[in-house]
Amino acid sequence: MKKSLRPLFIIIIMICWLMPVSREFNTLNDSMLRNSYIVTILILFFEFIYENKFDLKQVRVSASIIGILFICTTLTLIISTDTPTISFGYLLNYLPFCILINIKPEKLSKEKFLDKCFIIVCFIIIGCGILTVLNNSVLERFLKTYYIIHYPHIYNIMWKSHKTVTFFGTHSIACYIYFILWWLVDYRRTVKKGIINYILIAGLLFNIIMCQSVSSVLCIGIIFSYYYVSLIRKGTKKTVLVSMGLFILFLVILFYSRGKISSILNSSQNGILGRYGSDGNLKYTLMYAIKNFIPLGICDIKGLWLTDGGFFIYFIRGGLVMMFLMYYGLYNFLTNNIPDRKRRLFLFFSLLLFEVGYQFIITLRFYLIMLYAVAYYSYLNSYKNEKNGKEKGV
Repeated sequence: MKKSLRPLFIIIIMICWLMPVSREFNTLNDSMLRNSYIVTILILFFEFIYENKFDLKQVRVSASIIGILFICTTLTLIISTDTPTISFGYLLNYLPFCILINIKPEKLSKEKFLDKCFIIVCFIIIGCGILTVLNNSVLERFLKTYYIIHYPHIYNIMWKSHKTVTFFGTHSIACYIYFILWWLVDYRRTVKKGIINYILIAGLLFNIIMCQSVSSVLCIGIIFSYYYVSLIRKGTKKTVLVSMGLFILFLVILFYSRGKISSILNSSQNGILGRYGSDGNLKYTLMYAIKNFIPLGICDIKGLWLTDGGFFIYFIRGGLVMMFLMYYGLYNFLTNNIPDRKRRLFLFFSLLLFEVGYQFIITLRFYLIMLYAVAYYSYLNSYKNEKNGKEKGV
């Protein structure tokens, strides 16, 4: 790819990341959703070839994931008495992940346009969040037409409550996307100074809070803990006082929001109780996973709920080995692209926490934003090193 074409490719990545996935409240078996996955796979494959970097360890991880899925599928079809049906569509979840973890976007990360594009996209998402809270009818119609990822009635409930799910269909997916964007802005704050960083952080926090879900409570808890520990670790009188003020502010907000937070955490319709509680939607599926030794692979069995909980989904698809490979592959991918160990571990373990509620790392909106995230991080890291070199007169 010519250097002059890199900005165009970056624009294509972000447009495809936010591709429409529905037509008038219809996503179940919808061709638009399938096409979005296929386009994502093509973009990832093109970037993999363009970078021309092969990590044999990651290739083995990817091959093992696909191999386990097919082996378990074959065994399930032969042994199971529950009339399983094979569904090749599930490969659209795992193939892009298996390509993504093999990518190290060194060439793409040299493009300065990454910074400008990131800021524009953040402002678009924050603006949509604000318009959602203001109950803008034009935006409501647009999102309800083109961005229903699950059952339509779920989105109606979210819009009625002014939940800032914007382009991401559910508050679970929206919150972890906003978290990744916040993680990038926070790093940008240490590299490129300016008020725009704080505007973006405030806007993303607004979107997270207004998702009004267990995921948003988790997000805010993680982000508060991050800033609190960061300030305490600096150890100066000023940062200790600021951290104490931040903690007091957090307690005040917690006190005045305790009723709302309690209703969110104790809801049997979503969150942990809605999934893993005695009447949760995973109850029957959990029992099946415990009683059956052979994982499902890419098979379906009537009555099983196979969408929530990443740890659980990978276990029921390919057992403990599959679980290990998914997160091992993800960690290696982050290690290859994020040299800062503290920031890498913080992001990795935060993503693991989100996986308790949903299979985030194999959702449509994860692959391209993660590709962009590591490319943008590398760009910022190079900019930081270059800046430090100039200041030292190197």
